[in-house]
Amino acid sequence: MRRDNSHHLLAAAQRRRTDTLQRARKVLHELGEAG
Repeated sequence: MRRDNSHHLLAAAQRRRTDTLQRARKVLHELGEAG
C-alpha cells in the first residue's frame, strides 16, 4: 500500500506561507519605524 504524503506537502506549504508572512510583517514594521 502506497503511503499518502500529501499532509507533508500541505505542512510544508503552510510553513513556507508563515515564513513569508512573518518576513513581510518584519519589513513593514521596519518601514514604519523608518518613516
